[in-house]
Amino acid sequence: MGRLSKFDYFSRSLADIFAPTPEMTPFDAITPKQDLNEKNPQNTAAARLSEGLDLSAPDRVDDQVYNRILWRMLKGDAPQPAARTWAPLHVLEASW
Repeated sequence: MGRLSKFDYFSRSLADIFAPTPEMTPFDAITPKQDLNEKNPQNTAAARLSEGLDLSAPDRVDDQVYNRILWRMLKGDAPQPAARTWAPLHVLEASW
């Protein structure tokens, strides 16, 4: 079977992660320390910037605006790297 998508094309093989025999030892689950019911605070800069965004369906928000909001929320005032544009797979294959 050939590659099904660009994700298959560029991914590494998973053949080396499987053991020859299954590991049947039970494991201890990790209990999350973060409150799973916690919600984002309402009066933050990210909340104010997000008020006008149309999140009713996928792809209705300008990606660059949304990425700036996420960067600011996660990284604070650290400079944001320049946006990258990825070439479609057919462009990459044509160059080989």
